[in-house]
Amino acid sequence: MDMSFSPSVDPAMAEAIADQFTLSHGADGQPVRHAGYTAGRAVLAALYETSNALSSAELDIKRAGLTDPATVDRLRRAAVNKMNGVRKSASDGLAALQAHVDQINAGIDTDLGIQTARTDVNENARAGEIRSFIRSLPQRERPETIRKAISDGDTAVAAAVLGASPLASGLTRKEQEFARYEAEERFCKPAVQLRDSIGKMVGLVETAMSATEKRFGPLTGAGDSPAAKAARSLAALEGGQQ
Repeated sequence: MDMSFSPSVDPAMAEAIADQFTLSHGADGQPVRHAGYTAGRAVLAALYETSNALSSAELDIKRAGLTDPATVDRLRRAAVNKMNGVRKSASDGLAALQAHVDQINAGIDTDLGIQTARTDVNENARAGEIRSFIRSLPQRERPETIRKAISDGDTAVAAAVLGASPLASGLTRKEQEFARYEAEERFCKPAVQLRDSIGKMVGLVETAMSATEKRFGPLTGAGDSPAAKAARSLAALEGGQQ
């Protein structure tokens, strides 16, 4: 198997962080993993397969000394089809990963009581009172008061502060963001860790796709390399840019 392409496309990159996606274990002892792992690994597998196929074709053509226009054009057409396929795979995979992040964030909001503080009449009134109290404190004391309340397990304070504009509590945007960070860490640690792991998977997919584009994009006419320009010229001769 030819490996003249970036190792960043290897599914092993995803497998290295697989344990971070483990939700439980089945009756057979096998890990049950979050769907974010499956989505990310599938993209890397598609990139790996495409990279290997294109690299092997390039090498075989070179070894055979086939430099005629027909062979070159066939390689370009194959590269266009393959690259379009993995671009869609990467796009769909990243969209799926973002959907999981959105779902996790929504779950965190629910666990922190933010939606309840906004919509429940009694809780909304209570949240308003909490924000009013915090706002009445000297400015320098507000962040520390919130931090201590969260540290003590007071979800009502977290919900009140995070469920409205920071100005309602007399905070800056940065102070509110820090309060959210502390609340998430205190009350939603497993969800935060899963979200971070999905972020790592997104990074792996983006790195792998970038490496694939850099390596094989020129075959499709992408970029400014001589190979890319030649591919574009061929496409123009055929009557259309690809």
